[in-house]
Amino acid sequence: NEADYRVFSGKRETCHKPVFGLINCCAGKVSGVVPVAAGAAALAGGPAAIAAFATPFLTLFACSQDEMKLDIKDRMGFCHNLGSYCSSSFLGICKTRRTAYCCFESKLSRILQEQGRVQLGKPWGPPKREQCQGFAVEEFAQLDLSLMDFTEVYSDFMEAAKLPDEVQTLSDIQDKIQAYYDLHGN
Repeated sequence: NEADYRVFSGKRETCHKPVFGLINCCAGKVSGVVPVAAGAAALAGGPAAIAAFATPFLTLFACSQDEMKLDIKDRMGFCHNLGSYCSSSFLGICKTRRTAYCCFESKLSRILQEQGRVQLGKPWGPPKREQCQGFAVEEFAQLDLSLMDFTEVYSDFMEAAKLPDEVQTLSDIQDKIQAYYDLHGN
């Protein structure tokens, strides 16, 4: 069904940090950014490669594979931090907090979501509930890409000399969507 088709969707991911004690499975960008190619190679390399590349204390604290993968993806610039919420409590006292993220296929997708939502007046939901849905096709058609700041991805693209193609492709997609609506009505 075309009405349900969404673009630039993300995946909800979380990490945990007990309130009492030293364990923290949410390191993320504070550990420093990692080059996209190196991060992707580690993610593709399996558990040992992931453990070797994730922030060292995540391995020390025996954090889950998913938490280590999230750490790498966040440091690659693929994730948007939604904030934290109490995930377990005892007698009204929070025992464990989880930090929720929306992780995307690329930095470009994350930037489109972060800046596109502002243009559409579509805020992220609460950290406990946000499901990281993509834009409906008609929402994406409304975005003004020329107002977006893609500085963060320039360096990645400069190496591959790809930026104009990527941004041009986005514009082409929008034009095609608009043409479709012009032809078939809303």
